Amino acid sequence: MAEPATDGPGEWDEKGRAASWVDWFLTHLALERGAAPKTIDTYRRDLRAFVEFGRATHAPAIGSISRLFVQRWLTSLERSGTAPRSVGRRAIVLRRFYAFLVAEGLVTENPTLGLLPPDPPPAASVVLTVAEVEQLLAAPDPATALGCRDRAILELLYGVGLKAGELTALNLPQLDLDREELVVWQARARSRTVPLGAAARAALAEYVARARAELVGNRVTNALFVNRFGERLTRRSLDLIVERHREAAGLPVSVTPHALRATCAAHLLAGGAEPRAVQALLGHASVHLTCAYGPRRRRQPTRSPS
Repeated sequence: MAEPATDGPGEWDEKGRAASWVDWFLTHLALERGAAPKTIDTYRRDLRAFVEFGRATHAPAIGSISRLFVQRWLTSLERSGTAPRSVGRRAIVLRRFYAFLVAEGLVTENPTLGLLPPDPPPAASVVLTVAEVEQLLAAPDPATALGCRDRAILELLYGVGLKAGELTALNLPQLDLDREELVVWQARARSRTVPLGAAARAALAEYVARARAELVGNRVTNALFVNRFGERLTRRSLDLIVERHREAAGLPVSVTPHALRATCAAHLLAGGAEPRAVQALLGHASVHLTCAYGPRRRRQPTRSPS
């Protein structure tokens, strides 16, 4: 392959260095990586959009742009109405482009590292009615240790909107019943502190005081939620728990932990909660994703998750 131009009529012009480096990268994908034509076309469109943004904003040299500049581009895409999934894809394409430039010695740093692309949009998530939520929450038998545990789990999934992985990763020290809050660890070593509603707090207090101790027995574990053997609950086990109580409640087969998270968001927004507050509760990277749950409700709820 011929080396790309290192100068030209303008850094971001049609025949400038940025466009030349993009062409070199696309040639590399085709000849050395065997990328499919459709993949190359997608990369070409995404990178040309980035080059056009650089030209329109009079950006500095393509080899010296900052992480802040990349974030500005992604934000501009979101504000222009680009779907969150498409914004995330463009962030990935740009990251791979700069990884190539670093490997070829054309730039010294990848300005996309550490960026958090937007969450993917909720793909046809089921949103339960209030009556359906109440049926599901009533399914576990709180008189048993496992039923008490399951009631607490369902209250957290709906009342706080936790992801499945966030719930199974919870440790006992992350729960503060006195302050009625929970510390939730997210990806990339980030955390958020979420408030507990009255129902979730009561269910957790009962579980911690009685059922968890019974399930753990003499074992030593920090895991907040454990199985019948006192071991940390797995995501697969969580899916089975929701499925078991969904079936007992006679609800649609598509009810999952994520459906309860979606229902939490939809009910809060329908009840008048500020989108930014719901975004903070659920840990969304973009408020646009949070707002996507607004019109998805099937009817106005009479019960709020909180």
